[in-house]
Amino acid sequence: MFSIVNSFLPEPAQWVGLGATLLTFLMLAGLGSIRGVSDELPGLPILIGWSVLAVVLTIVGVFTPWAFTPFFWGLAAISVFPLIIMTKHKSVSLMPLLPIFVLGAPLLLVMAGKVPSEVDSFTHWLPNGLYIVENDGFLRADRPESRSVYPGFPYNVTYLFLAASRFAGEFVENAIILFNVTWLLLFAALLASLLRRSGAVPSGNAWKLAAFALLCATILNPIFVRRIWLTSYPDTSTSIVVAFAGIAGWLWIEAMVHKDRSEVAKALAFALLLTLLINIKQANLVLLVALVTATGMV
Repeated sequence: MFSIVNSFLPEPAQWVGLGATLLTFLMLAGLGSIRGVSDELPGLPILIGWSVLAVVLTIVGVFTPWAFTPFFWGLAAISVFPLIIMTKHKSVSLMPLLPIFVLGAPLLLVMAGKVPSEVDSFTHWLPNGLYIVENDGFLRADRPESRSVYPGFPYNVTYLFLAASRFAGEFVENAIILFNVTWLLLFAALLASLLRRSGAVPSGNAWKLAAFALLCATILNPIFVRRIWLTSYPDTSTSIVVAFAGIAGWLWIEAMVHKDRSEVAKALAFALLLTLLINIKQANLVLLVALVTATGMV
C-alpha cells in the first residue's frame, strides 16, 4: 500500500523544489501587502508581489547590464518586514486561504512529483527560464546564445523559475507547474470570497465552502483542461490574473463611489495586476485593453 502512495510523492530533489516554491509564495505575499486592499481579496498580495518582482527584474534586465540576483535577494529581504508585521498584528488577510490550502495540499503534493511535459515547455518556456537562471539576465550580445526557439517571449512567468531556483540553489524545472496549482487554489479562494460577500453563504462553514470552491475551480470547471492547467504553460496564470484584475477593478470603482480612503490602494492594486498581465503572454494585450475598456465603461 505504501509503495503505491509513494509512487505519487515527489522524489528527494523535488521536495527541495516544493520547499523553494513555498518560500517564493511567502516572499511574494510580503512584497504584495498593500494596506487597505489585502484583506478584501484572499491571495491578492501574492499576485501583487509577483507583479512587483516582475517590474523590478524587467527594469533591471532591459535598462541595465546588472545581474538579477542582487535585486532578487534585496526584494526577498524587504519582503520579510511586512511578513513580520502581519505576524505581530495577527493579520487575518491570509486566514481565508488556510482551508483552501489545507484541502488543496494533496493536489500540490502530487504535482510536486510531476516533470515538465508538452511541446511549448521544451521549445521556449523551460529554455527561457534556464537561461536567466544560468546567465542572471536577459539574452545580450555579450552573453551566451539561447537554446530557446523564442527567447524574446514575455518573461513574467519565467521570473518564477528564477525565484524558486535561487531559493533551491538549483534549477527547479517544475516550478511553474507548482505555481499553476497555486493559482488554481487562489482562484478557489476568490470564488469562496465572492460567495461569502454575496451573502449566499452564512458565516462559518469555512471548510465546506473551501471544498465547494475547490471543486468549482477544478473538476467542475468546464474549461479545466489538465494538459494546459497543470503544465508549465502560462494560460493558467493569465486566467487567474484576469479574474483578480476584474474584481480588483470593481472594488476600486466601489471605493470611488463611497469615497473610501482605500481608493488609492485599490487603484494601485488594479494597476499592478494589469502590469503583471501584459507581460505573461504577448496576446494578453487584447485582454488588458478589454479590462481597461470595460472598467472605464462601468
